[in-house]
Amino acid sequence: MERQIVFLMPGPIHLFWTSGVFYAWELGKRYQVVLLVNSSYEKNERFKKLTNSSFIEHIVYLSPRKFTMHYYYPKKFLVLLKKYSPKAIFLYDHVLPDCQYLLHCCEEYAPNCLRFVFLAGRTEVSHSDDYKARHAFGIDQIQKTWSFIVRWSWLARFVYFTRNKIKFWFVFTLMPLLFIRHRLKPAMNFYTGEYDLVVLEHLNQSRKYFWLAYLETEIKILQDREVNAWFRIDHPMKQCWQEVFEFFFGKFNVKEQIIMLPTIGLESRLFTEGLCKKDVVSNISGKWCEAIDALRVQYPYYTYAMKLHPSAKGNALWESILDEIGARFSDIDFLPTTEIAEWHIVQSKIIVSDVSTVLWWATLMGGKIVISLDLFDYPAGDEMRLLDKVIYINSIDQFRKLSEITSSDYESFLSPSPLLDFVEKTLNEC
Repeated sequence: MERQIVFLMPGPIHLFWTSGVFYAWELGKRYQVVLLVNSSYEKNERFKKLTNSSFIEHIVYLSPRKFTMHYYYPKKFLVLLKKYSPKAIFLYDHVLPDCQYLLHCCEEYAPNCLRFVFLAGRTEVSHSDDYKARHAFGIDQIQKTWSFIVRWSWLARFVYFTRNKIKFWFVFTLMPLLFIRHRLKPAMNFYTGEYDLVVLEHLNQSRKYFWLAYLETEIKILQDREVNAWFRIDHPMKQCWQEVFEFFFGKFNVKEQIIMLPTIGLESRLFTEGLCKKDVVSNISGKWCEAIDALRVQYPYYTYAMKLHPSAKGNALWESILDEIGARFSDIDFLPTTEIAEWHIVQSKIIVSDVSTVLWWATLMGGKIVISLDLFDYPAGDEMRLLDKVIYINSIDQFRKLSEITSSDYESFLSPSPLLDFVEKTLNEC
């Protein structure tokens, strides 16, 4: 019997290594997977291994340009839907233009195709605080780019928010009307964080959409502000992470290593509170140094490594922060920003960050000691306190409790349904 076809759109390459590759691996055991990825994937050496693998039937490289995507996506997706007639599509998001165009094409040309939207990364506990941080970062970037308005923060804010309103109108209304005679209707304005209650109500009533998350806390947070039809499943990583990493990287051993993975962007909120660059560098580097000192008391024989997010490459502020930390600890291995964080998490027994998605990801794997540091005066720095299996620390004195913890205390927890069982049941019922 020929296997049914499903589409998988995993998003940017960093989200592929967070979730997409595990969805592809598991779905490929039972379905023909057509992988829809950006053309930049072709340049990724590790991703190239998939071209010779058995669990992906077809890889389609999407190559839209910024201003032609409104012509490219509808035309491309229509061709693909007619060629493959997928039984279901799996999306990493539901509000960005690429996902919106695929969803629109499904409504028009494949109305019986089921749509699964999976949580590709950690959901923020406070949506408003998360967007405040994003806005602060965006305003800070404008002030850095247009130095003549540095002293007029109100003008930078006006430029930032006005530009975002124009972007949304241009991307989701004007251009789609020109090319498909419909405006796109995302449930949330990606630029501002505002929800469209009418669209949310439509999604709540639809029987074609299924939203996948992994933790009870995630379900509660998401249902409080988004669609109601969130279903809790096991993250597919729990079934196949060892197979996946051995396929891409070869055999490996877990080391007595602490990997530290700071978040990028939250420091911008400190500037809005009146701190200068020197104060921000001193505050963040000083707190990291205190944390490392405290960790060394509990784990004296471990090796230590630190890696920044890829977007921090060339960031002068974080280069200064790392210089301060490196001057204090000469034996820390500072890893290139371009390396895959997940690979270092897999090999480390202890993962330390502030509010980074990597903490969420490590808890899903299980068997890791996962520590969230709320030491840096970041707004919403306490977000991780609600996540299962994360050790939340907001003072140096609290490091003492680590002496009572072992990795066996943090084995992965069971969710109601593995991915394949849930998908098969849903397809049969619909």
